[in-house]
Amino acid sequence: MGCRRRQKGRRGTFLLILCLYGTAQTIHQNEAAWEELFPLFSPLPDASQIFKLSVELVQTSCGMGVLLFDYVEERNQLDQ
Repeated sequence: MGCRRRQKGRRGTFLLILCLYGTAQTIHQNEAAWEELFPLFSPLPDASQIFKLSVELVQTSCGMGVLLFDYVEERNQLDQ
């Protein structure tokens, strides 16, 4: 989530872009670590991999360089 700010009685939420720097390990269903890690997450149909991150640096950005998109609807393809 972003930071919250009050201005003249109004409250706004500003979303920040979070940049994580480090290394990642991909864990697939046929690996031993899958059985240990998968129960830690909410079940997701067709889940096929877990990314285990080793984060060395975290930075935020205001997101001014990110394209604007319109919210259309929730995706439900995985639930079908």
